[in-house]
Amino acid sequence: MPYITRKIKLYRKGKNLPSYADLIDGKFDLSKTTPTTYRFLPTTYTRWSEYKIDGPQSEVYNRKKFAERIDRLFYSVYGKYVDTDDCMIGIQDYNNYLIPKKSGGQRVISEPNSDLKRKQYEIINLFNYIARHHETKLYHAAAYAYIEDRSIVNCLNKHKANESNWFLKLDIKDCFGSTNYNMVVEQLSKIYPFNDILNPYQSYYYSFTRNHFKQVLKVCFLSDSLPQGAPTSPMLLNLMMIPFDYELAKQLNSKGFVYTRYADDIIISHKYKFDFREITNIVEETFRKNNYTYIINKDKIRYGSRAGRNWNLGLMLNKDNQITIGWRKKKEFKALLTKVCFEKILSCSEINKINGLISYYKMIDKPYTEYIIDHIGSKFKVDLHEKLRVV
Repeated sequence: MPYITRKIKLYRKGKNLPSYADLIDGKFDLSKTTPTTYRFLPTTYTRWSEYKIDGPQSEVYNRKKFAERIDRLFYSVYGKYVDTDDCMIGIQDYNNYLIPKKSGGQRVISEPNSDLKRKQYEIINLFNYIARHHETKLYHAAAYAYIEDRSIVNCLNKHKANESNWFLKLDIKDCFGSTNYNMVVEQLSKIYPFNDILNPYQSYYYSFTRNHFKQVLKVCFLSDSLPQGAPTSPMLLNLMMIPFDYELAKQLNSKGFVYTRYADDIIISHKYKFDFREITNIVEETFRKNNYTYIINKDKIRYGSRAGRNWNLGLMLNKDNQITIGWRKKKEFKALLTKVCFEKILSCSEINKINGLISYYKMIDKPYTEYIIDHIGSKFKVDLHEKLRVV
């Protein structure tokens, strides 16, 4: 049975409400019922009937059309008459540079050159096409990083809504660097509709498509790992983590926990105090059972209550169950705006940097951010909105 993430309509009117299985298998007449709400359902196990996959002519045609698109992408990436063994992606196709980490040390960013980046964006378009065509999502409901209309605020809001008091923060050690090609292929073979593409028992015609799909995936890797800086890496990470996210969320949600993941940062919370060592062992066991090679960074395990310094993803969920940037950052923000009031000329780069910070703070607490801007501006008789406008 494959994993599937799907956004469906919930129908509340009428006496005989459809089950989730009836909805996805098309056994319920949707035309006779009025949808009253939309809801994003978390990833779930489900059986796909032979009719759904292999039955009607439209499905067979769509699969063929889908296979042809993969084949076209393969030839676009590698060239029609080129041996793929001589076309492996190497370090020469990337521009590497270092950026400092907050915790100290440096992070290696590997940015693909323009030609390789174009090919990787073609792969992203292919995966989005697959998702649209099959009405699926490329991430689990517990994932919040690198996803449109999802942010760290949405991530913490899930814990806030539960009124959680105790938090466990875990970090996957070298997450992108530990994600190798074989692990991605194995996890994709569990996820619909990629399980259909990677099915070794498909017909001879589709065996070419399966091999082409695997070759196309190799374009996303550098030295058998996902390079930080490639546009395909975040998408593949969220996609291949669907089985793990599902299995862990299933175990923890049944015990009253809230589980979210922001890239390599795992946050688990509960209303009441719990044994964080037991939960950490459950996370590690879920990795092992599902054949993930990840390990938890023991030096970054943090456990505590909301009454203390409850920092998550750079934000604080305080004792009043409010998401804030913290008093220190508020103080620094006020000092920055005061400095802007006395600066005669600001460069475009400085204006863009300050506006970016303001947009970030507005995402977290818009009323407070706007109040501070107006308060500092009126105090020094400066129109900060006009001064920070890019000409």
